[in-house]
Amino acid sequence: MVATPDRAQLGNMCVDGVAAVWHGRPYAQFRARLSSAVPPAVCSGCAIYRGTF
Repeated sequence: MVATPDRAQLGNMCVDGVAAVWHGRPYAQFRARLSSAVPPAVCSGCAIYRGTF
């Protein structure tokens, strides 16, 4: 899955499959950052993430 190719590479579901990407290290680290005080950079400026949409 690619959120934006230049900002977040989480894996390739077409090549590796959904389960492998979901359970892979990049996506696990991404999810951990979402629930931390410091979100991933790709999310920090997003109106949906901030709840200001």
